[in-house]
Amino acid sequence: MYAFDLRTLYTSFVVMLVVCLAVVALLWWQNRNRFRGLELLVLYIVLQFFGLVLIALRDKIPDFLSIIMANGFVVGGAFLAFVGLEKFSDKETPRLKHYLLFVFFLILHLVFTYFYPSQELRNINVSFALMVVSLQSAHLMLYRNTGVMRKIAKPMGYVFVFLVFIGVVRLSKYFFVGFSDLSYFDSGVFEVYVALMYQVAYFFLIFFLALMVNQRLLNEISVQEEKFSKAFRHSPLGILISTLNEGRIIEINAGYEKITGYLAAEVIGKTTTQNNIWVDEVDRFAFVTELNEKGRVVSRTMQFRKANGELITAEFSSEIIYIDNEKCLLTVVNDVTEKKKTEAELRKSQRILRSFASHLQNAGEEEKIVLATQIDNELNQSLAALKMDIGLLKQKFKKNDETGQSDELIHKLDEVYKTLGNSLAFSLKLMTSLRNEVLYMMGLPDAIRLYVDEVNHKYPAKQCFFDLGKVDKLPQQKQSTILYRIFEDAISNALVHSQASEIIVSLHGRNNSLELEISDNGLGFEYSEFMEHSSHGLMLMRERTSLLDGEMFITSAPDEGTTVKIVIPLV
Repeated sequence: MYAFDLRTLYTSFVVMLVVCLAVVALLWWQNRNRFRGLELLVLYIVLQFFGLVLIALRDKIPDFLSIIMANGFVVGGAFLAFVGLEKFSDKETPRLKHYLLFVFFLILHLVFTYFYPSQELRNINVSFALMVVSLQSAHLMLYRNTGVMRKIAKPMGYVFVFLVFIGVVRLSKYFFVGFSDLSYFDSGVFEVYVALMYQVAYFFLIFFLALMVNQRLLNEISVQEEKFSKAFRHSPLGILISTLNEGRIIEINAGYEKITGYLAAEVIGKTTTQNNIWVDEVDRFAFVTELNEKGRVVSRTMQFRKANGELITAEFSSEIIYIDNEKCLLTVVNDVTEKKKTEAELRKSQRILRSFASHLQNAGEEEKIVLATQIDNELNQSLAALKMDIGLLKQKFKKNDETGQSDELIHKLDEVYKTLGNSLAFSLKLMTSLRNEVLYMMGLPDAIRLYVDEVNHKYPAKQCFFDLGKVDKLPQQKQSTILYRIFEDAISNALVHSQASEIIVSLHGRNNSLELEISDNGLGFEYSEFMEHSSHGLMLMRERTSLLDGEMFITSAPDEGTTVKIVIPLV
C-alpha cells in the first residue's frame, strides 16, 4: 500500500501547473519586450497542463486523446521549453533534428498503441524522449551559457540533470526489472514515486526559471546603470538630474561643473532658480510647459547665467524620468556660445560676399548696357554711314565709267560693301546680346514671351508655352536682368541636357514676391545625386538666385521631368 495513487498525484500535478502557468505568464508579460523565448515557456506549461489532464482521464476517454495526444503534449511541450531556453540564452541552434526526433517519437507511440500495443514500450518511448530533451537543456544551462548567464542558469541546469536521472532510473527499471501487466494507474508504487519526482522537479524548474529571469533582469539593470554612470560622469556635455515641479537639483556631472562654473556641493539640493541660472524665468516656464506637453525637449536654445555672472548660450535637451516614483528631468546642456558667434560671423561674411557678388553682377550688366549703347551710338552709326558712302561711290563709278575700265574697282567696292553689311549685322547682334532690347525697353514678361517664341521657331519639334499670371508689381531693372539670365539658363538646360519636348514657363506675382517656374517633361535626374554632383549651370542659377535674396526649388525624378521654381522678394 502507498499513500497516493497515480490519479491523485496527476490531479495535484495539474493544480500545481495552474500556479506555475500564472507565474510564467507574469514573467513573460513583464519582460516580453526585453527577453526572447518566454512565450514558448508559457506554451510549454499550457501543453503540460493539457497533457496531464488527458492522462488523468485515461480509461474514461478514447486512447487517441489519453495516450497519443496526452504524451504528444507532454513531450512536445518539453521540446518547446528547450527552444524557449535557447532563445532566452541567445544560443539558438538549427532545430531540424528536434522536429525529426519529435515526429519519430509520435510514430513510435502510434505503433505501440495501435499496431503493436505495449504500455511498457510506450513508457520507454516517453521516458527516452524526455530524457534526451532534459539532457540537451542541462547541457545548455551548464555549459553553453557563458559569463554571468552561466552562473544564474546553473541551478536550473541541475534540475534538468535530476530529470535526466529520473529518465535513467525509469528506463533501467523497464530493462532490468520489467513492467507490470496491469493498467498504468494500477502499475505499482514505482510509477507513483516517478510521478512524484517529476512533480517535484517541475516545481523547482519553474522556481529556478523565475529566479533566473529576475537575476538576469537585475544584472542587465546593473549593467545599464554602470553604463549610464560612466556616460554621466565622463560626458563632456553638462548633465543634471532635477525634480520636474521644483527644479531641485539631485545630481550633476563634471561637464556641467565645467560649463557653468558651479560645483556639485553648491547646487545639489537647491533649485535652478535659487542658483540664479535662468536669465529669464519665462524661459524656464516655456521649458517646463513643453516638457509636460511633449514629454521631452530637444535642442532648445536659451541663455543662462554662469557662476561668475557671465551669460552664455546653450542648447538644452531634456526627458522626463522617474526616480522613486517622482517625476524628474534628465537634462543635457551643450555650450554653443562660440558656435553661435561663429554662425553669426559666417552669416555676416555671406552677406558681405553676396553683396559683393551682386555688385559685380550689377556692374557687369551695367557695363554691358554701356557697351551696347557705345556700339549703337558709335560703331553702328559709323558702319552704317560708311556703308552708305561706299554704295553712293559705287553708283557714281558705274554712272561715270563709260569705257568699263572701273569694273575691277567696282568689284572691290562690292566686296567691301558686303563686308560692311556683315560687320553691321554682327554689331547689331552683339548689341542685342549685350542689351536685350525687349527686356530693357518693355520689361521682363515681354522679354520672356519673345524668347519663348524664338525657341518655338528655332526648335519646331519642341513646344514651349508661357503662362503669365497676375503680376501686380515687376522687379527693378537689375533684378529683372538677373532673373532673365536664370530663365535663359533653365531653358538651355531643358533643351540641351534634359532633352525635353515640352517646356512650360509661368510667371506669377504673390504677396510682394515674384515666382518664375520652368517645367519640362525631359529625362529628369535623381535629386540626391544632384545635391552631391550638381552641374555648373544649376550651381550658377542657385547663386544668381541668392543674389536676389530669393529661393530656388528643384523637383525632379528620372523619366519624370524637372521643375525649377524661383521665388524672389519684391522691394
